[in-house]
Amino acid sequence: MPCADCRRQIEWREASQEFERDGLRVRISGIPAMVCPSCGAVSYPAGVPDKIIAAANSLFMAKAVNPLASLLYSHAPFEELARKKHNGPTG
Repeated sequence: MPCADCRRQIEWREASQEFERDGLRVRISGIPAMVCPSCGAVSYPAGVPDKIIAAANSLFMAKAVNPLASLLYSHAPFEELARKKHNGPTG
């Protein structure tokens, strides 16, 4: 199947999608997609975008219900988060 943008042949690959809301960033990886190796255009099969959005919304809602949930999505290394919890932010 040709790419809609550059007309090169697209390939099945895994893609990632990022969302940001209220300072919280969510990245969903391993999504089956049709990707153009030439221009990078990404197309998803029917129904997949709805599932991606539902998954991202679930993660955002988890933070709304539990403000501490943002720790789960922090980019800080796990050891640093554990140290802050045990010793406080300065220790």
